[in-house]
Amino acid sequence: MNKIIALFATLLFISASAHAGMEVITPDGKRALLKDDGTWIYVDALSDGEQKARFAYLTVENERAHGRNCTYGLRLQNDLTTEIKDIVLFFAAHNHEGVMYETATRGFQRIKPTNSQYKEIMFRDISCDDIQYIRVHGGDRCEIGDLNKFSAEKGTCLEQVYVESSDLINIFKRYHEEEPKEENEEGSAGEEGNYEDQFIDDGLDGSLGSENSDLM
Repeated sequence: MNKIIALFATLLFISASAHAGMEVITPDGKRALLKDDGTWIYVDALSDGEQKARFAYLTVENERAHGRNCTYGLRLQNDLTTEIKDIVLFFAAHNHEGVMYETATRGFQRIKPTNSQYKEIMFRDISCDDIQYIRVHGGDRCEIGDLNKFSAEKGTCLEQVYVESSDLINIFKRYHEEEPKEENEEGSAGEEGNYEDQFIDDGLDGSLGSENSDLM
């Protein structure tokens, strides 16, 4: 019962504070989509057509380990109704202690509707096995339809991107960095934490770490 109350309280909070069109992970691990009118719906409850309606879909296609480096192949599928002229996404790799180890950047350009583009990112001096999860953020100053570097508010560009879950790596999007919450079975502070308890928030990214853009 406490978990159900916490679930609805959390969804009410993020509905008021997060951007519409954002996908979030609820405390019980389910995926929910925030709607323009401030309401929300479980993603699994959407029809295939509703789930594939108005986003650019980011998927992880492959993972390659080479020494102490790790490379991921990414594909951005444009299911929007307008061309993606330019968007630059940030990918923050966190280790098993929840520490942000490194951030890689990758830009996607000139993707017409129904087309896709493949790019790769590399994380240096950290093996694939040592990466617990990747947080997708950034995207500001994009050029997508009416959105451009002069008109788009912070976080609006990232709203256009839907990050698909992957069997290769835990990956999700969240605009603002937060510390992982730690809870035990009773909901109080404990030793075990879950990064999926964190939600989207407005603001600038305040994480520390190096950035690379080696692979084009």
